Amino acid sequence: MRRSPVIIAGELNVHLDTADDTTAAKLSHILDSYGLTQHIAQPTHVHGHVLDVLITRAGQQITSVKVDPPLLSNHSLVIASADLHESP
Repeated sequence: MRRSPVIIAGELNVHLDTADDTTAAKLSHILDSYGLTQHIAQPTHVHGHVLDVLITRAGQQITSVKVDPPLLSNHSLVIASADLHESP
């Protein structure tokens, strides 16, 4: 069975880096149950916290993730590279 690459990117307004945040825990459980991985680990907002996500299937190659400081917004610019090559 061929599995197409999946990339989900955006802002969720959930404090993904807060261990006692119940919404973050639920999201983490959902990602785990569907075999998905969240790749952003550093704060993406001027007041701290990881609010933005880059989610892929587990094992899908994200070759780099760069989080630039906020300039034009209160959110950081996230730049990522992914290897989407599928072998036949």
